[in-house]
Amino acid sequence: MNNELREISAAYRSSRRNAFLFSGIGIAWAAAQFELKTMTLGFLGGVNIEGASIPIIIITLCIYSMMRCTLEYMMQKKSVRRWELAKLDYRIALYLTRLTCLVLTASTLARTKEMVVYVLGISLLAFLGFIVLVPVMMFITMPVRLFIRRVSGRISVANSAIEAYYYSLLIVGIIYIIILFLVGFSVINPFIYLGPKLQAITGMQISIFSIVGLIVLFCFFFDQRFLNMVFAFEPLFIDKTWIDEKGHECYTKIRNQAHPDYKADKHDSSKKINIKTQKIDNSKNDLHLIDTIPNDTTKENDN
Repeated sequence: MNNELREISAAYRSSRRNAFLFSGIGIAWAAAQFELKTMTLGFLGGVNIEGASIPIIIITLCIYSMMRCTLEYMMQKKSVRRWELAKLDYRIALYLTRLTCLVLTASTLARTKEMVVYVLGISLLAFLGFIVLVPVMMFITMPVRLFIRRVSGRISVANSAIEAYYYSLLIVGIIYIIILFLVGFSVINPFIYLGPKLQAITGMQISIFSIVGLIVLFCFFFDQRFLNMVFAFEPLFIDKTWIDEKGHECYTKIRNQAHPDYKADKHDSSKKINIKTQKIDNSKNDLHLIDTIPNDTTKENDN
């Protein structure tokens, strides 16, 4: 894969450029840098949009251009879709589109540069807060998971750490959802610090901003699965389970033959690792480790 020529198609470049263009227009309009009175629609000519809802129009254009960009990206070669620079470029376009939708929603409250900067600051603070809160929450959930596994007779620090991490993600996510619900019901008004002119905003306006914020938040929750599909992700190892002749459930990891580096790593002795196979006695809930299995044994051919 490293020696293969990676070239991005012109169609993807065009759709990505449109996504950046509409996002820039949306943020600039929200900051009251210009007014939109007409829009050119190709052979249809100019359309008067002075009395229309500009945020809805720009948000629709942003979402459409990002969907088109996603489809064009997924039609690239797998080597291009897995290219780190291409992935970074796509992420920037995706996150900028989401941020533009949030800023345009806030612009219905006030079209000022201060509002744009304030929303950007809140978004950055929420992102950094999530990164900090997840490991902090792990210090609470990790002992709980260890205790539960110890009571059930399965002591595994690694599995407990993985479970604690996902539980931490879930708990922090629920906290963020609760905060946005409180904003939507006007229990918390995050815009009260922007001056007296924003103290008169209606509860409906704040609710709409809260709904859009929830949609953006849920998009981040499903990012891992969505981006794995877009980037043609293949894990280096896959799990394999089987039942032996004694009725025990056996578990191991084998190399994924669909991974782009499979052929290179299979014959590279410097990258060989040992994988332990676990045998579980379902009748007693005991965990036994049997012989260590090299990563390129005949069990790879069983999948």
